[in-house]
Amino acid sequence: MLSTATAAAELQPVIVVYAGGTPELGEMLASLIESDVRLNSQVTIVRSPEEVVLAAMMPATQCIVIYASHKDYVYGLDSALVPFFQEGGGLVGITDACYEPSAGRLATQVFPVFGNYTSRDLKMGGRRTRTYILEEASEATAGLPDSFQILSMGTHLSADGNGSYVRMPGNFTVVYRDNVTGCPLLITHESGGGGRSVAFPGILLGTAPRVDVYYGNLVLDDNFVRLFTNSLVWAAGNARIKRVQQGLAQAIDEYDEELQQLKDEAETAERSRTTRRTVLLLCLWVAGLVSSAVVLKKAKL
Repeated sequence: MLSTATAAAELQPVIVVYAGGTPELGEMLASLIESDVRLNSQVTIVRSPEEVVLAAMMPATQCIVIYASHKDYVYGLDSALVPFFQEGGGLVGITDACYEPSAGRLATQVFPVFGNYTSRDLKMGGRRTRTYILEEASEATAGLPDSFQILSMGTHLSADGNGSYVRMPGNFTVVYRDNVTGCPLLITHESGGGGRSVAFPGILLGTAPRVDVYYGNLVLDDNFVRLFTNSLVWAAGNARIKRVQQGLAQAIDEYDEELQQLKDEAETAERSRTTRRTVLLLCLWVAGLVSSAVVLKKAKL
């Protein structure tokens, strides 16, 4: 029979990486995840919104990482990912996944940036960066300084008609803010069902290797690598995979009980059949004795 420990071991958690429009970045992010010894999960790269929706329905999916540079790559994902988050799943969103006009409810219920505006800065000191200022120490900030820069040509934020940042109320934690605008650069959030999300609205990247904000340069930045992997470790510690494993273990236990019951019933039936065969043989034996006695009696006469 299967044991609950075996069931839990056989369900290996899966981290899904989706980088809409830039599959090379998806491969780079997946490589960062695979090289982190704290994460003992299988990493799968998907290349379409439809595959993301399917991944959200799979029981082994522990966390989904979404990078999107255009609204087309996240359109309609909120219908699958909002329930995934509310039911205990983990999500990490970068760029347009955190932007309300693009991502819909993802930007308000999962990655609560409420972004409606994009702020872009001119190149400063030879390269474009955002300066991250620590506001709330957490698991995501482990090993990082209180202030550091990350390559980006801008950030998504919630702004008024003049483009000034508007602080949004809500049940979420701003971990880092931008030193110039004060807008969030890293936000963590938890759902009532144990889901965990991390938003990176301040990473707008280029796809050309010759530009300073090329995504290949970003993944070589030690501060980004640590911030990203720390955030993923936290998001992956959500309730969904634990709940699925417990449910699977319970199902296996119920299966074992039913199997044992069937075995017991089969043994009882076998014993009953054996008893009936024994009684039948005894009856035949007795009948044989009676017949022999009658034959002998007639022979004497």
